[in-house]
Amino acid sequence: MNLKLHKGEVKNINTNVLSLGLFEHEKNNPFLQQCGKEINAEVQTAIKNKEFSADFGEIKTITPLGKVAARRLFIVGLGKRSEFNLEKLRRISANILKAAKNAGAKHYTSVLHHAGTFPKDQAAFAAAEGVLLADYGFNRYITEEKEKLKSIDSVVFLERDVSPQLQKAVEKAVMISSITNYVRDLVNLPANVVNPEYLAEEALKLKKYMKVTVFDMTQLKKMGCGGIVAVGQGSANEPKLIVLDYNPHAKKSLAIVGKGVTFDSGGLSLKPGKYMETMKQDMAGGAVVLGVLKAAAEMKLNVHLMGVIPTVENMPGGKSYRPDDIITFFNGKTAEIGNTDAEGRVILADGLSYAESLKPQRIIDLATLTGACVVALGYWATG
Repeated sequence: MNLKLHKGEVKNINTNVLSLGLFEHEKNNPFLQQCGKEINAEVQTAIKNKEFSADFGEIKTITPLGKVAARRLFIVGLGKRSEFNLEKLRRISANILKAAKNAGAKHYTSVLHHAGTFPKDQAAFAAAEGVLLADYGFNRYITEEKEKLKSIDSVVFLERDVSPQLQKAVEKAVMISSITNYVRDLVNLPANVVNPEYLAEEALKLKKYMKVTVFDMTQLKKMGCGGIVAVGQGSANEPKLIVLDYNPHAKKSLAIVGKGVTFDSGGLSLKPGKYMETMKQDMAGGAVVLGVLKAAAEMKLNVHLMGVIPTVENMPGGKSYRPDDIITFFNGKTAEIGNTDAEGRVILADGLSYAESLKPQRIIDLATLTGACVVALGYWATG
């Protein structure tokens, strides 16, 4: 999908759909006024008749019949002006992308980023990010009726003046969103495609930006990474420890450690079948590390970033580690295994202690450890 800024007036823009935002109790919306008295009156009548109240996310569809160049208008409820923020702008932009797609539009134009009193570049970034993230779909393996999938070819953000600052904000949103969607692809790909070797190959693609080191099973044993070795030894796909080192001469340093369990059967403490169905996603932390390091390099951030990804497949087999085994980790500490389905903390013990040996100022740990994180934090925060 192509996303761009365009200089023009709402009345004259030729587009499948034109989306305009309206706050609750807003009577003098400049974009509605530019659309002409008849359309403005139609919206006000709908409000008066309680057919439309401008609640956040509400959409009033108008067919303008030549009153403006757009074939269709989406009047989008923004809710209370006092409660509107950049996150709501991001979400409403995503909602309009989905609504336009469902309506069969191939392209549409938006002025939603003008809502509120945010700095223009921040608003353009948030609106662009909402559009680009909402456009994501994992359709790689669809083979039948693929032509019926609805898609948007282009989205235009309408401006009176397209400044370099605004253009840069949109370009940044495009770059970050593309990397986010790359991480989503890694998480959505099946475990018969994404294994530790696959993640290592993805990491090695970043060698043009940074130093990339991949430790194999033999090296891990010599290093004393007993946790990664123990969990990984039950699978035919050998474990890896992936280490990325970006911009080592910067003053500020940060290590990011991501759990990379490409499939988690639970090992000998086998999960019930229904709990295995999404366990290809147990490498999401590792995927995020790859995305963050890639984004940092493309944005040329002046920080020393270290990425550490212990990656394994946790499978039952003749060589699998067992409950009651005692494991010695990279830092020399030991732990007794109570349950082989607690493999995340076992590999992260090595990953975190290895990260500590790199002497960063801070460490961030990204792990899909338990469903209790969802109970505690819901789907709006990461544990």
